[in-house]
Amino acid sequence: MDLRRHVVVRLLISAWLLACVYQTRQYATAWSSEQTLWRWAAQMAPQKPRPWVNYSAALMLTRQLDAALVVMDHAERVTAGAHVPTWDRRTALDILGRNRASVATEKARMSR
Repeated sequence: MDLRRHVVVRLLISAWLLACVYQTRQYATAWSSEQTLWRWAAQMAPQKPRPWVNYSAALMLTRQLDAALVVMDHAERVTAGAHVPTWDRRTALDILGRNRASVATEKARMSR
């Protein structure tokens, strides 16, 4: 009986370690860059404005301006319907407005 218990304990520990390795690998992939981190966060909490706002900013940093604008549109829709404090909503919309202006400026500069 003692041997059986020992085998069961080893199997449980092994299963737990495998689960930890799998989860760590998932997080490491999601956190490999700022862009993948915020895309993952937006997928995990699609109803929250902050991940979408930060995802659009990460896209801007990598000069993916058209994709950033698409994400900003989505972020504005999420922000409008989110159950968040008013100051969070105002802050998100203010950041999105400034980011849109930055994208417009950058696109104008690139077209010269």
